[in-house]
Amino acid sequence: MYIWCLHCECVYPSKDWRKKGQQYGFCPNCGASEFTDGWNWSKLVKYNGYPKIPEVGKHYPLYPESGEKF
Repeated sequence: MYIWCLHCECVYPSKDWRKKGQQYGFCPNCGASEFTDGWNWSKLVKYNGYPKIPEVGKHYPLYPESGEKF
């Protein structure tokens, strides 16, 4: 599973967000809280047409510019 960060708009595997045994963690890029700012990647795929398997660490904007390809 992948988690997308609302703050830096990058995506990382959930294991990179959490330390062993934690229910929630922090973005490995900017330190934002998963509980408040981490979104399940599948939601962005559904609404923005992003790839099911993202490029880890890549910037995926919440509202992509029209014509932007991923």
